[in-house]
Amino acid sequence: MKNLSDQLRKAFEYFDQGYFRQAEMLYLKCIDQIDDTTSIAFKQAVHGLGFVKSELGQYEAASDLYLTLLKLAVDEQDREAEAIAYHQLGMVKRMAGQIEQASHYFEEELVILHAHLPQWPLGYSANYYEQGMLYMQQQQWGKAYEMMMEALHYAKNSLDHVAIGCAYRGLGDACRQTNRNKEALQHYQDARAVFRSVQDTRAISELDERIALL
Repeated sequence: MKNLSDQLRKAFEYFDQGYFRQAEMLYLKCIDQIDDTTSIAFKQAVHGLGFVKSELGQYEAASDLYLTLLKLAVDEQDREAEAIAYHQLGMVKRMAGQIEQASHYFEEELVILHAHLPQWPLGYSANYYEQGMLYMQQQQWGKAYEMMMEALHYAKNSLDHVAIGCAYRGLGDACRQTNRNKEALQHYQDARAVFRSVQDTRAISELDERIALL
């Protein structure tokens, strides 16, 4: 490939298509080429590799990568990057089933959002969505629904279609677990319409599977 940006773009395409091993190898190749660990390209590669490691179930490796990004963000006093790093750490711990650690990281993220990024609705939406997912793991469906409603509110303010679709899907999941199937169906249909508008075929397929179970 011609240059580093092309390789990073291709690595993301591999990840987005579910080719995690190919993405992993290409992200590692990118990192090996970068001398400046404070560069945007390095941070993109580390962040992408963290996603890949998470999907491969290599949670400790993913955590280490996001801790690297957290340190860089703190050193550079980049509050948005710091919030994102805490968010990713929380997500990894949630996926690993480490509830208390995940909750701690999401709380740290929320502190930064309140103090430094109060006008960043997408950040709030992502945080509340992950908190909702965390409550679902604990089968606290009422709290999960509450968090997903918060996620949807901020997602709509952000105008981010993916965030809006994810929040609707989360609401549908919370309703389905409490046998509110009519409400779940409406949320799933709303999510499907949003994902259709951005041509996210994977998300649409997953929603079709959920709808078929109602």
